[in-house]
Amino acid sequence: MAFLLQGSAGLVVLSFLVFATSIAQTTKITDITNSTDCSILSLVLPRKVAFPNDAKYTASLSSYYSAQGQLTKPACIVIPTSANDVSSAIKALAAFYATSPSCATFEIRSGGRAPFAGAVDIAGGVTIDLRNLNTWCLLGQCLRILNPLKLTINGGRGANIGVGGFILGANQVVGFEIVLANGKIVYAQATGHNVDLFIALKSGGFIVYPITEISKLLAAFSNFMTPTNSDPYADIILAVGYTSAGINTVNFDISNITAEIDTNNLPGFCKLYMSISFAHSRSIYAKIYTLFTTSTSQVASVLGINYFLIYHPSPALTGQNILGHNPADKSLVILQLSISYTNATDDNKVAYAAKSFFANEFIYLNYGAPFQDLISGYGAANKAKLQAASKKYDPVGLFQKAAPGGFKLFP
Repeated sequence: MAFLLQGSAGLVVLSFLVFATSIAQTTKITDITNSTDCSILSLVLPRKVAFPNDAKYTASLSSYYSAQGQLTKPACIVIPTSANDVSSAIKALAAFYATSPSCATFEIRSGGRAPFAGAVDIAGGVTIDLRNLNTWCLLGQCLRILNPLKLTINGGRGANIGVGGFILGANQVVGFEIVLANGKIVYAQATGHNVDLFIALKSGGFIVYPITEISKLLAAFSNFMTPTNSDPYADIILAVGYTSAGINTVNFDISNITAEIDTNNLPGFCKLYMSISFAHSRSIYAKIYTLFTTSTSQVASVLGINYFLIYHPSPALTGQNILGHNPADKSLVILQLSISYTNATDDNKVAYAAKSFFANEFIYLNYGAPFQDLISGYGAANKAKLQAASKKYDPVGLFQKAAPGGFKLFP
């Protein structure tokens, strides 16, 4: 995708994940018979498809954030280096899906940060690894370009987090350039022929304080969230973490700390994200913290546990997306549990603790758990709009059925 953002210094084009059209190779996909999706892709994209005995395959798997992602083994990994490569892969998979729908399964990844297996990879299918497209795929790469321009972008807290997932839902995006399920390239913006697609796409050094300061920190976060105190140039994230050493509090200043956070949030462990959201209320933050401290007893015996409660401010609500937010709420808080631990044998215990802690409708897509119904949280009317856009731009359901990971619009 190419994204055009409105910043305080004007407009800047950020070309992160560029999908284009046309197959550059001369191979005719329709002439290939008795082939697998990986063999077709090898013909269409020679030297850009890695198999399990390939060093590029191993390198791609080892780059996943979670142990669950690293342990999921696709049949092959497509490693595109240009927009045309991505388009060629999608067209090849679409053609194979038309003749063998039960065999053509794939997933697409950028940073590979989603914590659960199958979200950005697929066992026995095709993974498209976008990291080699250009230098804009990861947040840290992007910020190094934007900082001298005094601009920033919606993103995660770590330098190695992919930009692709977090940019969805951002109000600052002016337009998306995207390839559809049939390989056609379109540009979606607030005006023109693809307004419905544009709306659908708008759906996703730190300081350590002693825990004795938690009351003051919660009050400071509450003051920051008060609508009359809104500052469009400021952001703050408050995290409270339970580890084997106990509970600690972290207050993030997001301007220059993405790389530093990565050193304290290592890949290769089992991971789980889960989230809810709620309108700002001064009285709620301390109550949530009390519930969190009580819930730590459920994970105290989990080996290597890092159990974090994170308060995220949401951008000011404008009603210009498909998430079902009520602009009358003015300030929305995304509350996330971010959990890592050593052994997959503790999956059920950790999931039970997370489920016990949360109950709400709207769930932030990037921090949702695989057992949460995220799309329904947007509201019935908005879910219907998303489903209508999907049927219009992907009538055969390629991205809904052949790419089964993540969160889907249809059961």
